[in-house]
This record gives sequence, C-alpha cells and structure tokens, in this order.
Amino acid sequence: MSRRAPGDSRDDAVTLSDHALRCRPLVSHDRDAAVALWIAAGLTREWNPPDVDFDRAVTGPSSAVLGGFFGGHLVATVMVGHDGHRGWVYYLAVDVTRRGRGDGRALMQAAETWVRERGITKIQLMVRTSNESVLGFYDALGYGAEDTVVRSRWLDASPSAASISPAPGMSASNFVDRKPPRLCGNERDTLLALLTYQRESLIGKLEGLSDDAARGSIVASGTSLLWLVTHLTRAQAVWVLVRFAGMTDDENVTTTDDGDTVDSAIRAYRLMSARVDEVIMASDLDALTVDSGDETPVSLRWIVAHLLEETARHAGHADILREVIDGATGR
Repeated sequence: MSRRAPGDSRDDAVTLSDHALRCRPLVSHDRDAAVALWIAAGLTREWNPPDVDFDRAVTGPSSAVLGGFFGGHLVATVMVGHDGHRGWVYYLAVDVTRRGRGDGRALMQAAETWVRERGITKIQLMVRTSNESVLGFYDALGYGAEDTVVRSRWLDASPSAASISPAPGMSASNFVDRKPPRLCGNERDTLLALLTYQRESLIGKLEGLSDDAARGSIVASGTSLLWLVTHLTRAQAVWVLVRFAGMTDDENVTTTDDGDTVDSAIRAYRLMSARVDEVIMASDLDALTVDSGDETPVSLRWIVAHLLEETARHAGHADILREVIDGATGR
C-alpha cells in the first residue's frame, strides 16, 4: 500500500498500488452505496438489516467498513472487526463490473492490515453452506478450514423485528424489500448486475423454508419454489455453456436431481451462475450460438437478455408462491 495521494482530504485513504483502487474506512454518508453493493452481491438477509449492520460497524470502537473506490465510485467493501482475541470479516463484496480484477484480494489485504495494526494475530470468517463457490477464493488467500462448529442463539428480536409493527398474523419478513441496483455501467455490466439481482431475489424466496415447503406445489401446474431454482440452473447451463459456448459434456448441464434440498439447490444455482458469468464476461455480446439445433442462431446479447427476463418472470412466480406459503412478501 502507498499512503494517500497529495490533495486527498481523507486522512485514512490509501492506494492499493496494484489496482489503482483507493481504500478508506466508510462513514455514514456511504451507507446507501454500500448497502446497494451488498444487495447486488446477494449478501443481505432479512434477519440482518444491512443498514443497521453498517451503522453499528462504522460507529463501533472495534469495527469498520473498508471501501474500495475506482473512478470515484464505491466498487468493493469489507466489514472488519475484532473481539479483543480474533479478527472477523463480513460483507466482502465486489461490484460485478470489477470482478476478476483482484479487488476482493485487495480488500482482504486491507482488512488483514486493519486487524494486524490492532495487535490481533488471527483473522477468521464464516461462509454459508449455500455459498461454496467462494471457498476457492479464500483457499487461494491461505484461509483454511477449522476443526470447529459455529453455534448461535438470538438473544433478542432482530433489529428489523423490533423496528416494524407487522399486522396480526404477519411476520417482520413480510416488509423486507431488496431494491434493484442502480449503476451507470456499460451494457454488459448493467445486464449482469440486474441478472444477479433477480437471481438473488429468487434465492431469497427459498430462505427460511423447510425442504418440504420448498418442494410443495400449490398450483395445478406443479410449480414449486425448489423447481424454479433448479429449472433456472439448467436454463443458464443450456443457453450459455451448451448452445453458446459449445460444451457438450453432460456434466455441464446435469445440475439437479429429485433429491435436492433447499441448500443444495441454492448452492448449485450460485455455482452455475458463477460459471455462466465467467463466459459472459469473457465473450463478445455480438457472438452467435454455436449449437442452436434447428433454431435460428442468436447472439450472446439476446441470451443474457432472455435469461434476465426469464429469471425476473420466475422471481415473480416465486413472490406469489412464498406469500401463499407463509405470508412473506418483498423482492
């Protein structure tokens, strides 16, 4: 790291030299941009209101939210703190337009420096079982699995439950609404940001449900929440990996089976989404499908737009199914 550039008014700003990425601790007026980034990255959960998490971290005596800026825009974050014994990391997020450029690694290095400067010798993090696609990233940074089990217990109602007075028979989760990301990016970045948002909106409709509830169907067509996720997992694979990229191995499209659980379906969907996004980021949007069968070839641009509209359509179906199951609403 090199110290702040001349004329920078923020005493804590540093340059992550290999990335032209500026890093500084975030403050209250950065909240909206940080929360929007977390939502777009699929990190938020209804029981952890992100604005409350942000405020607590930036005002606490032993925590901070570090932000990475490129071209004056917040493009990466990491929440870091310590309990006097170990350092902890949360909310590592990178804007979809900057993924694959080392920003996540740079923010983790900044978090490690923050912890080290406070005399803490070990840093830890937790990864949800539904987000195994990030494990390779942490493996590459030298973060190993511990021979421990994390257990937890809510001591009081969550902040969201305490601040909302739901109608009789309705839970606080009925009022959660994840707004779509707003950005001024190019065509590819905009499409991927909105596609990621719709994917995570769909995934949110399965969270907190039992496997039986997610498998159950309340409509004549037999459509269930679990089916919607597994269907879109396969749709992404067929359109991008097979029809566009020309992959023919059955392993590229065999992603679901009758024994799927909520956790395994979400995990498969996120892993396939990551593979698909890599192809989209590396390819020309004007390039045509190489395996269209008897159909007219289409461009990658058409495929991404189609996946976006199909995912949004099924996310709307999921809205209705989840509301009927337990009354929960919101995007």
